[in-house]
Amino acid sequence: MRRLGGTALLDKMIELFLSHVEPLVAQAAGSLSAGDLEALERAAHSIKSSAANVGASTLRSIAEQIEQQAHAGDKSFLGPLTEDLEEAFSAAKNSLERERT
Repeated sequence: MRRLGGTALLDKMIELFLSHVEPLVAQAAGSLSAGDLEALERAAHSIKSSAANVGASTLRSIAEQIEQQAHAGDKSFLGPLTEDLEEAFSAAKNSLERERT
């Protein structure tokens, strides 16, 4: 990303990603606690797309799994997957923040 648009663009993309995705991760956990699988599916879809934009492949993959299971109404692995989502977001955040200038 830095080669394409310079440091300012990279910093802005990271800033936008973090400000957009962090509340979505919290929303996903809250939606699961409330049993609102539709809201969980929407949050996971948004996280998946945003993670793909910044190359956070583990986060994208977990969000995709959550999206698919929520869509199918399969709650069996959503608890552990949501925990994995929070951990993957934290790892992506740390990695991206190291890239900032």
